[in-house]
Amino acid sequence: MTVADSPVVDGQVRVACSLFPVDVLVNGFRSDAARFMLIEDDGGWIAAAWVGTREVHQAVYEKVSEITEYSTKAIRMITDAGTVDVLPSRNCGCGRAVLRSYNPFGPSVTLVLVAKPESGR
Repeated sequence: MTVADSPVVDGQVRVACSLFPVDVLVNGFRSDAARFMLIEDDGGWIAAAWVGTREVHQAVYEKVSEITEYSTKAIRMITDAGTVDVLPSRNCGCGRAVLRSYNPFGPSVTLVLVAKPESGR
């Protein structure tokens, strides 16, 4: 799954959160100081994260099958690729200013905040 498959509708993408800097663990493999978004898609969710210093690279973009925790301390979920955990960053994000206001869908697409998902959904 890629951003090309993204749920852009009428110039908008619906997100429960867009966070930076956070650490994203996919099956235990850590990407630090990442940009993370939980994107609403056809009644479900997509876990998406990007990393980089000068160039941005997609770290994960997977359909969520279950959200096991959604709190200020962590977002934990199960995706098609395995487990994804989003945690407060151990890194300040310094040197990753490109991710601070990063919108992977382009400058003409607006991120619209929607209600946070319930755990287990």
